[in-house]
Amino acid sequence: MKALKKYLDKRKSEIQLLLEIPPQKFTSTAFHKLRLEIKKLNSLLMLINKCSKDFKYKKTFKPFEKIFNQAGNVRELEIESSMMRKYFPVPALKAYKDNLKKSKLDERSSFFTTIHLITQSDLEKKYSRIKHFLSRVNKKETLKYLNKNQRNIENLLHTSVLETEQVHELRKGLKDYNYCRKSLNVEDKFRTFPYQEKLIILLGKWHDGRVIIRHLSKDADDIKLMPRELKKLQKIKENIYSQNEILFDKINKLRCMN
Repeated sequence: MKALKKYLDKRKSEIQLLLEIPPQKFTSTAFHKLRLEIKKLNSLLMLINKCSKDFKYKKTFKPFEKIFNQAGNVRELEIESSMMRKYFPVPALKAYKDNLKKSKLDERSSFFTTIHLITQSDLEKKYSRIKHFLSRVNKKETLKYLNKNQRNIENLLHTSVLETEQVHELRKGLKDYNYCRKSLNVEDKFRTFPYQEKLIILLGKWHDGRVIIRHLSKDADDIKLMPRELKKLQKIKENIYSQNEILFDKINKLRCMN
């Protein structure tokens, strides 16, 4: 399918440009864009996997997954740093901030080691394999896959009470659905409901909140902090947790407006 090949070429070009950015110029925005591009590529691979029995999804995605996960480690620490600047713009929690800074440097170093070990030649082989299998994909199967995704999303939208894992599933499902739809160059006539974009934003903020809470809990255990500093850290966790509860309510209200 021409639309899928064009979509693959776009992902390949964007990923290659991002991986060529020098380490000193690789910003938080670049990490975010790289993960976004790999997510889009992954949605395409999942589509091929559903339409072709011979396609080896895990093997094909493996090098991209390594890059994605390591970029994610850096990205999570960037989000945490941003949160710390929000709550503590003046010097405070020095031990915590020093540890956070060191962790970011370590994860950045691991990221550049990872992309150095995965050569462009390695990725080219994967792109060629993906392109080969695109010729086996037919429109009927792709639309069937897209419709199935939509039904899964609608089931979650109509579930009376969502559990935490279902919220994650809804967030991922909405993103995959849109990436898949755009890769096929299909108009959003399957649109789940008019508040889709707003819901995705709320789900993203909720997810970031959970990531930060997890990091804060781990850091509180790993770093020797004074009782006064532990109290401050606990206060931040409580504030973020409260904000996430509000976001969760907004997600459910918006979901029920379908």
